[in-house]
Amino acid sequence: MREASAAVQDALLAMAAVLTAVRSRLVELSASLPEEEPATEGQDSGPGLRSVVACILTDSIEPAIRDLLAASEPEIPPRAASQPPPEAEELGYHGLWARLDVRLPRLLAEGERERREAERLFRDLVSFNPAERLAALEDARFHRPVVVDRLLEGAQGALPSDPSLAEQLATLANAVADRLADADETMGGRARAACWIAHARRIGGDPAGAEQALAEATLYAAYSDEQAQLCRALALLRWEQGRLDEAAALLEHAAELWAGEELVHELGACQVLRALLKVEVGKARDAVGMLQDGLPLLVDPWLTVYGGLALALGLAERGQAKRARQQRAESERLVPLVPAAAYLFARHLEAKVALSLGEHDAAQGLLEEVRREALERRWLPEAAVATLDLARLDVERGTDRETAKKRASELEAAFTGAEGLDGLMCALRGFPDQLPVGESLPELTAALEATCLRLLRLRGVRSAPLPFV
Repeated sequence: MREASAAVQDALLAMAAVLTAVRSRLVELSASLPEEEPATEGQDSGPGLRSVVACILTDSIEPAIRDLLAASEPEIPPRAASQPPPEAEELGYHGLWARLDVRLPRLLAEGERERREAERLFRDLVSFNPAERLAALEDARFHRPVVVDRLLEGAQGALPSDPSLAEQLATLANAVADRLADADETMGGRARAACWIAHARRIGGDPAGAEQALAEATLYAAYSDEQAQLCRALALLRWEQGRLDEAAALLEHAAELWAGEELVHELGACQVLRALLKVEVGKARDAVGMLQDGLPLLVDPWLTVYGGLALALGLAERGQAKRARQQRAESERLVPLVPAAAYLFARHLEAKVALSLGEHDAAQGLLEEVRREALERRWLPEAAVATLDLARLDVERGTDRETAKKRASELEAAFTGAEGLDGLMCALRGFPDQLPVGESLPELTAALEATCLRLLRLRGVRSAPLPFV
């Protein structure tokens, strides 16, 4: 009898959860509906859809959820819990589903029409020459919130591979938002557009321009989700500038804001970014728990690749080689999907995993590839870290240390003209001779790499842009 009662209680709780999700969806839908529903030709206008949805929520959904939760309480006898309450017909559950059967297909069809119209307007707008697009916005047909959303979606899709296009589309979105009559839509659209412009400028190598865009975003970010976007964009900029404590605090605050909005995929993204920041400062093993919590929440496939490889690295550093290899294999299948602009970041994580697992040949090939590309692109902080990883590999393999010294000399030549880096260059030159073989080797290397990255970024030495948004 007790098992049957528990099963009934679980079923009622599951039904309550389904209705709670329906309630949330209807609340979101209600916010986007007009106050009045236009009359169909030849018919009297009925109540607006917003009024209909409000009635459904008030008269049916809310009482149903309360009744289901009450019925699921352990002290309720199984017979009473499994039968509909006497007032079920009065609450109109059958009427609720009948009305939903009639209304929801219509609402879905209207949403699909809106989506197709937004896509058509987007294509019309981008068909103009870039120099003519702002002028084309004088056409009132573009002055719609769905056009703002579609332009921002396009800007997001262009990153990190094409920051120039992303900035153009976000700038257009900002211009459209500025022409909307609704003040909330104007503020929200401009806040999001400014954040995407900041991402585009940061990835494009213009940190001052990104700073300016984020300062503008603060004028418009009125709601929690907009403030969370602003915090994350600013955190990534501070990260690239070497101001890591600020970056960590901003990501933590963004995560709190997303949690308050119950947007779990955004919360997961912030958790993974916080974990990747820990990896950069040499604490990959401490990031494992955060990655295990955040990765299942993600919808961003590229961030999933980076987070998965970082998790493999943390597991390898904890001595869990089998799990690390399994996680690496799972993540590496997605690496070819990573955009070219972000490929270096993924390859360096792969190299670090191989190095931590003692796969020296694989690690050397990957590290030399990363170092070569970083030097070609003049991303000197990344070149320095790859050089230190190679030096660690040389020490572990017992390779002739002249090889490591030669790499350090080549790197020093690349830094010619940079000021205030004498101490760093001395550490790089002496690294192969001073670093002992033993258990402390990985920790010492990671600490030196973290110091190297932070110092170079604080000095304004150009680094590879973080491939995140």
